[in-house]
Amino acid sequence: MDNFYTPDEHLICIGQPNDEEMRQILSQYEPALWINLRPESESGQIDNWVDLVEQRGGRAIRLPTSSATDISFEHATKLKVLLDSCDSEKSVVIQCGSSNRVGALMALIAYKYNDQDIDTALKYGRAAGLTKDGLIQKVQAAI
Repeated sequence: MDNFYTPDEHLICIGQPNDEEMRQILSQYEPALWINLRPESESGQIDNWVDLVEQRGGRAIRLPTSSATDISFEHATKLKVLLDSCDSEKSVVIQCGSSNRVGALMALIAYKYNDQDIDTALKYGRAAGLTKDGLIQKVQAAI
């Protein structure tokens, strides 16, 4: 699968999976939580993704993150609250279209909540899928 990142043992950061890839991730990792950063208005999503996650016993949550203005500490805090609500021994999947928004928010979380300096936070963001220069610059500006 393209755009598949595991920056931590129980954290899977991905771009949009197809139906088969999603089923494989659900089977292999059994995530307790699946967070979708894609707004409903974005095309190319799996229509029944919530049902697929819930059928496997997980929670499915949408945290719409659609534009550069959503790459903020406010949005990162919302994501952190969701991550903290999950058992640390269970897997969590965070997805967007390419994993760039995932990586950007994870970099902000690393900086604000894990006391990482900007370079280390950006490195963590890259490990979670942050590759686009525009979003890297947005993270740097926020920090």
